[in-house]
Parts: sequence; structure tokens; C-alpha cells
Amino acid sequence: MAQGLNKFLMNTVLVMMIALVAVSCGRRGNLEAPPSTNVISVDENGEEIPQAEEEDKPFILDPLL
Repeated sequence: MAQGLNKFLMNTVLVMMIALVAVSCGRRGNLEAPPSTNVISVDENGEEIPQAEEEDKPFILDPLL
């Protein structure tokens, strides 16, 4: 009985660790708009806010994606 419970707990921990690794993949920050779209931000007065160009910082796992 104890061996079955121990095996179940180990399998559960293993699955949770794999899920944690899969969820943590990606880049931190806001979602990126597709390159063909123009995103216009407006403030509360309805005036357009100029967008600064952000430098694309390569990530070590980008070639795998």
C-alpha cells in the first residue's frame, strides 16, 4: 500500500515539474503585435501617444522556437 502511494506521489511531482517547465517558457513582457499591423495607443483625452521602437533582444532559445 505504501509503495503504491509513494509511486503515485512521485509521478504527480514529476508531472507537476514538467508542467512548470512548460509554462515558464517564453519571453517576459507584453505580447508583440504582428509586424504588418500598426498599433496606435491613445490616452484618456483621445490623443495619440507616439510609440518608441523597441530593440529586439534575442533569447537563447529563439532558434529552437
